[in-house]
Amino acid sequence: IEAARTTENKREMVAGLKEKFESSLLVTAINFEGLSVGQVKQLRRSLPEDVKLVMAKNTLAIKACEGTPHSEIGACLKGPNALLFVEENISEGLKAVSTLKKELQEEIPEGCLTYTGGSMEGKAFTDVEIKQLEKLPSKQELLAKIAGAIKAVPRKVAYGVKAVPNKVGYAAKALQDKLEEEQ
Repeated sequence: IEAARTTENKREMVAGLKEKFESSLLVTAINFEGLSVGQVKQLRRSLPEDVKLVMAKNTLAIKACEGTPHSEIGACLKGPNALLFVEENISEGLKAVSTLKKELQEEIPEGCLTYTGGSMEGKAFTDVEIKQLEKLPSKQELLAKIAGAIKAVPRKVAYGVKAVPNKVGYAAKALQDKLEEEQ
């Protein structure tokens, strides 16, 4: 936890947090009460590159989120919260938290590593809604699906173009066979 003691340190911390609030697609607050320093480090290491875990005083975080697309998150900043700033990989960032929670299930108290709230594009999210975001496909999965769909279109066109002459050929052959039978 960064200790912002002087007024200047507090201003710098608020400015840094404000920058993170403005650059993030999703921001969630996570209850971290009961996590050891080692477990917090383990969580940070498990997060994707574009996801940052920041621990700051709630009053400073509330000031920093004012005037940003995530101002709604200020209402859920009560008690020991860590802020999870996600720039792109929403599902991967959230899955990292839930995976660690499952791994540490026996070691951490109940309620630890739960979402106390979140915000995305000016909309507040509850714990249940955030867990639903975790089920979204990752950016890489979406790109793979799009690439597969794009690749399938020319193949279907080629099959369709090839099928027309084949069907005409089969029809002509059937007609010729029928005419030969009649003679």
